[in-house]
Amino acid sequence: MTAVSGLGQRVDADEARARVRKRYRAEARFKAYGIGAIAFAALFLVVLLADIVTKALPAFTVTHLVIEAPVTAETVDPDGSRQAASLARGDYLKPLREVYQGFFPEVSGRAPRRELNGLLSSGAADELRAQVMADPSLIGKTVKTRALVSDDADLYYKGVVTDVVEEPGEAVATPSATSGEVVVTTSTPAFADDLAEIKAELSETARKRRFEVDRIRTLREGILADKPSAELALREAQGGGDATRITVAQNVLAKIDSDAQSLQAQMETLAGEAADFEARFKDSGGAEKLDEKLPSRLLAINGGIVKITSLAADRVEGVTLTPLKSQDAAQPNAWKLLTYETPETPAGSATSRSPGSRR
Repeated sequence: MTAVSGLGQRVDADEARARVRKRYRAEARFKAYGIGAIAFAALFLVVLLADIVTKALPAFTVTHLVIEAPVTAETVDPDGSRQAASLARGDYLKPLREVYQGFFPEVSGRAPRRELNGLLSSGAADELRAQVMADPSLIGKTVKTRALVSDDADLYYKGVVTDVVEEPGEAVATPSATSGEVVVTTSTPAFADDLAEIKAELSETARKRRFEVDRIRTLREGILADKPSAELALREAQGGGDATRITVAQNVLAKIDSDAQSLQAQMETLAGEAADFEARFKDSGGAEKLDEKLPSRLLAINGGIVKITSLAADRVEGVTLTPLKSQDAAQPNAWKLLTYETPETPAGSATSRSPGSRR
């Protein structure tokens, strides 16, 4: 009897120890899970903070142009006294703009020059003013200074405005001129892939226009659905002779008609654009004209920049933004095609991408 009792006690003790070990293992797993969860959360937090900091850093920097500007007494010292009050009233932006415009001699005309000047901030001359006021002896000299660029230009240099895709040239490219309208021909169909890409862009743009037409049509139908009740309200107001209710009902009805007409005009415009894009997509022959509704393409060749207005498989036509240094044939990889993904005029917009916004 005693032996049996001792055996039972040993069995109970073994089971108890097994349960304790099992509980310890469960606690260890629970701790490991907790530590793992905390480590994962900490890692996620580090990644999140790094992403926030990386994206926020450009906001703490600004873009300047380094310009050597001639500072004349007539421009910056209207009283000729070299006193702070006179220097503070000087026109420091004028010499900066004159030098800046000299970088782009091909830009002429009031409107183009206004757009060019718009790339400089209204505060572009602040540093030059501070330099001259701190040292009036700079008057009469050419001063190296920094000019703050506009918001749009700053965002562009930071890569925020649009993605830019660069493609090195894979053939010999020969320009027909160095300024004005230029035709660049290539020894092989170097632009065949770009032409196919443009065709695909036309098809996708047409699809988006059709989708927008359907969306506006649905919106217009919803507005017109309220017209019968508005007409009924007007008749009831007229029957009751209530001038206030009549005026309100007339205004509601006029608003419905006005909104419906506006949406109809938008639908017709978008439908026309969609039809045009579809026709251009189906036309497989010849060159494709580029407009402000498609991504912009520039050709960097022989030290100049050509904005492409027409593109075929083995040639492009365009206008120079920066004059070319020569008409020499550019060898493969000595020129490149730049594609600005954001169109100058987005879908449904009547305004183009412009440098008008300033600091």
